[in-house]
Amino acid sequence: MSDPAEDQNGRTVHAENIQSVTLACKVGLEACLPIASLKAHQWSENRLADFNLWDAGIGASSTSRASLEDRLATHPHLQQVMLNLLIVYKQSIAFCKTIGQSPTDSFEQ
Repeated sequence: MSDPAEDQNGRTVHAENIQSVTLACKVGLEACLPIASLKAHQWSENRLADFNLWDAGIGASSTSRASLEDRLATHPHLQQVMLNLLIVYKQSIAFCKTIGQSPTDSFEQ
């Protein structure tokens, strides 16, 4: 992640924000849908549905003033924790996708 900067209101902003990483997670989960081994027990569909429900409830990908990003603006440490958790989740999705596409995966067991 790049060094933080400040917006016109003096809030710390990063190159990645909660909204953009949330959308990246959603894209990653959607990319898992066609992978045969990740379809076992509807794993990929269930993860995407769970994520969409979470996002709809909390407003992580929202661009309105009611977005998670804006609601956490007065708590930058919580904003950073949420961002870090989403980044780790995005990396975990990519890892699952890689494993699911490998010829020797063990997801179907």
